[in-house]
Amino acid sequence: MIPPPPSIDSPATTRPPAIRFWRVALLLAAGVALAYGNTLRAPFILDDAAVITENATLRSLWPLSGPLTPPNGGLPVSGRPLVNLSYAINHAISGEAVWSYHAGNALIHFLAGLVLFAVLRRTLARPVVTQRLRGSAEPIALAVSALWVLHPLQTAAVTYLSQRSELLVSLLYLLVLYAVGRAAEREETQSARWWSGAAVVACLAGMASKEVMVSAPVVALLYDRTFYAGSFAGAWRARWKLYLGLMAGWGLLGWLVVGTAGRGGTAGFGLEVTPLRYAATQAVAIARYLGLALWPKSLVFDYGMYLARDLWLIAPCAVLVAALTMLTVVALRTRPVLGFAGAMFFAVLAPTSSFVPVATQTMAEHRMYLSLGIVLALAVSALWYWLGRRAVMILVALAVAAGVAAGVRNADYETAERLWRDTVRKWPVSARAHNNFASILLERGEAVAGMAELEEALRLDPRYADALLNLSRAELAAGRIEQALVRAEAAQRVELNSAAGWAVVGTVQLAAGQLVAAKTAWLEALRLRPDWADAHFSLGQVLTRTGEIAAATVAYAEAARLRPEWGAARQELAGALNDLGRAAEALPHAQEAVRLDPCSPEAFLALGNSLSALDRDAEAAAAFQEVLRLKPEYPGVRFNGANALLLAGRAEAALAQFDEVLRSEGPGAPLLCSRAVALIELGRSVEGAAALAEALRLQPDYAPARELQEQLSPAGR
Repeated sequence: MIPPPPSIDSPATTRPPAIRFWRVALLLAAGVALAYGNTLRAPFILDDAAVITENATLRSLWPLSGPLTPPNGGLPVSGRPLVNLSYAINHAISGEAVWSYHAGNALIHFLAGLVLFAVLRRTLARPVVTQRLRGSAEPIALAVSALWVLHPLQTAAVTYLSQRSELLVSLLYLLVLYAVGRAAEREETQSARWWSGAAVVACLAGMASKEVMVSAPVVALLYDRTFYAGSFAGAWRARWKLYLGLMAGWGLLGWLVVGTAGRGGTAGFGLEVTPLRYAATQAVAIARYLGLALWPKSLVFDYGMYLARDLWLIAPCAVLVAALTMLTVVALRTRPVLGFAGAMFFAVLAPTSSFVPVATQTMAEHRMYLSLGIVLALAVSALWYWLGRRAVMILVALAVAAGVAAGVRNADYETAERLWRDTVRKWPVSARAHNNFASILLERGEAVAGMAELEEALRLDPRYADALLNLSRAELAAGRIEQALVRAEAAQRVELNSAAGWAVVGTVQLAAGQLVAAKTAWLEALRLRPDWADAHFSLGQVLTRTGEIAAATVAYAEAARLRPEWGAARQELAGALNDLGRAAEALPHAQEAVRLDPCSPEAFLALGNSLSALDRDAEAAAAFQEVLRLKPEYPGVRFNGANALLLAGRAEAALAQFDEVLRSEGPGAPLLCSRAVALIELGRSVEGAAALAEALRLQPDYAPARELQEQLSPAGR
């Protein structure tokens, strides 16, 4: 008797795949490389500085408690230790060189696409899926995955480095679904327990990556009910331990969220943005996301703090979202596959795109990263259902077009100026876009254009603290110190707990000569951000001006500790230590400053002063000569270098330097006295005596000249 064929639900039905997994991996890897290859040199932008270059927890991988304790507040890594750890790995690879961070994002994106293919391939082969699609599960899964990794809408998450949290949580979300499916297929076997454990680990890791993971346990249960168990009761009975393990992740997520204190006051209730206004804006946002998923034109990098106000815009978008929600609820009972797709779409978006305000970023295309997979799966499945294999050429053409469009969009990220110019053009209602574009114009010296952009930002949002601070900086650069101080203080009234605001206030007060007030401002900035290297450095500069050199060395040392590759901090620390007469301590810092910045004349000056104080005159002379090579008109250095040459026994070279200083700066008692010593050592005693006499004529009480004259007198000899 011939045994009956096994059912589709049985593990024994595993057939050789029509498309080899390694070929899919190569295809997706090639697509990601072509679409994102031009991003490896794209600069850090917007939050990237605070997340990467100013993040002291990335400096060392060990002990792990460092990178697993990200800075608190509203940064993209706050409360997300796994994301912070991933940046620390990049820092260990390339320091602050941007290429490894972009490569890391592209790698995670590729892996997420690969897992999406694996999930779809198994899901579409389930009996609950219509036969017409079930028979073509692999080509449909490949098409969806290829379109997903190549879609230009994904650039908002992949190319903007600070959105790695979106990439990681999406990868882990998909891994949870894949592992749950594998556990369901294996029933009560040992393999099922392994897959259940993998699902729980992935869920916990996702909770440590981003709050989006909060819906994963519920979506996983719904996935099991829809494609495997057939009912919630059946899924719970068969795998209740698995779901309890997944739900345990909520405890971890809650602890992490509480630790951020409402993401530094930027998310949650009680903000200026009301839940109703935010929900209305999210209706517009979701409608826009869906439109961009189907026709990705006019992508916007940053929507700023936009809030929808026009009823004619809100109403149709709200009707669309409400209709899709109702269809999802109905489909969960009548068309479970479609219902699951709609439920997962909204569940992924809900933490950021519902009614819980995220005040600093009301709309963001990167939020569509995982949900785009749902939209594409529905669209490709519908196309395949209607056309069958005739859809292949259309899908190939769409994938190629998507990859080209992604590459073109990524070109906008090549420079910060190009990206913000593009954002201002496409979304002119964003005060933040105008403000950040203005910063670039001001850095380039285009003061008029930059200040015009700042005025536009303040017209859109009169209480926008960042624009007020940037306008204060611009006024300061133009020499209008009083106006700069007024702008800075206005910004502080808007945001009392802004470290950046206190920094600008401190900078302006220092320029105005208000040293005590400037010191207070920088101390306040450090109270709010104790790990801010720039603030420690600036405090050191203020303390240097107030004569508190010992305290300044502490501030410079902390800045150097927080940013070990910052040459200026090392150089200032060396200078302060030299001023305290601690040349032996200063020397290694000066040497490190030269290593970090071999084109800095200030670093070589600090090195020369340290060496000179340690009586290493030949080396000091070489350091001073390097200062003059880098900056020939550096004040006072030629004289110091000549003295070092003289002490090193190179009187002729020293005399040439003294003569050059004499021609450029005119005579002075110290110069003429040192020149007299050089002449005498060269055997030109008459000229030396004349130079010494001139020094005493200019400054009769100059002690070194008088001592030298006494040594040269007959009694002295």
